[in-house]
Amino acid sequence: MFKKFAAVLCAFCMMFGVGANAMAATEVPANQVSAIEIQPRYTYADRVEAFLSISGKTAYVDAEAQGKSNVSKIKLTVTLQKKSGSSWSTVKTWTDTESSDYIYISEEKSVSSGTYRVKVTAVFNGSETVTTYSETETV
Repeated sequence: MFKKFAAVLCAFCMMFGVGANAMAATEVPANQVSAIEIQPRYTYADRVEAFLSISGKTAYVDAEAQGKSNVSKIKLTVTLQKKSGSSWSTVKTWTDTESSDYIYISEEKSVSSGTYRVKVTAVFNGSETVTTYSETETV
């Protein structure tokens, strides 16, 4: 009799124990799930940003890269691109290198009608590369 009771009790505990875990996993509100941001882990890079604004026929290009405290050199390549069909062509490229954990480039360029974006590639300590893009702007 005791063995039967123990088996039923064990089965009962397993059923409700598993059910509680499954319920806990499904109780995350939907509005919080979309707020979760997944980011790659980098050894050297803290952030890389690209900005583009166009006023009249002038494109204002800004880019910056911030390394972690273990960074001693950053090379920043900033490319203004124009959309050509389904691809992007290079309009102008600027490059600078700083022996520091921070670099900033600000440039401007005359542009014609079209859709533009800025591509920024940062190389930290000569080994870790991060590329990002600005939002597009249309003239």
